[in-house]
Amino acid sequence: KAKLGATLSLPKEGAIFLSVKDADKRLVIATAQRLAALGYDLVSTEGTWRMLTRSGVKCRKVHKIADGARPNVLDIVKNREVRLIINTPSGRGARTDEGHIRGAAAVLNIPCITTMKGAEALVKALEAYQRCLSIDASYPYIQFRYGRLLAESGRPDEAETAYGRALKLDPTFTDAALALSGLLSTGGRVDDAIAVLESVVQRGSNDIGVAMALVD
Repeated sequence: KAKLGATLSLPKEGAIFLSVKDADKRLVIATAQRLAALGYDLVSTEGTWRMLTRSGVKCRKVHKIADGARPNVLDIVKNREVRLIINTPSGRGARTDEGHIRGAAAVLNIPCITTMKGAEALVKALEAYQRCLSIDASYPYIQFRYGRLLAESGRPDEAETAYGRALKLDPTFTDAALALSGLLSTGGRVDDAIAVLESVVQRGSNDIGVAMALVD
């Protein structure tokens, strides 16, 4: 299992199965609330499901293996309907539901967290990942603004690099294209300046500023 664990990666979306021992049921509420806020679908068996729904956390109930009904928790794990498992052990052995769940998770390379401290670390990692996504979404503009500052500071070569990064991240970023083409034109590289603008137009930009710059 330790060997298999080396290849695991955390899910960016999808369903998470939560089932914890009685001593952890109150602790798991805050964890579940934060996971739900991140957009994950939550699935639990009866005891954890009851605790979460009473606390206002949206959660889908799934049958235990012993219930005799299908699909049960082992079915959804084997069918890869969950991307991650939080399951704190009761210490009753490998033949329990939790033993079957963790065994299937190890074989299928589904991450399985077995302590509440581990669950807390997991949630922090997922929250940090979501923050990185929001930063990435604004990164082209950050590069564009950085390029403007560099150009205004008399550092055209570095400004060109920053504008280029912005356009690599967002090839239709017209402000960056206009700034880069202006920089290139000022430096006597007119053909390169035209190529930048034409590239943006070819990628679907209908910005009037780009069209006017091409005409000029």
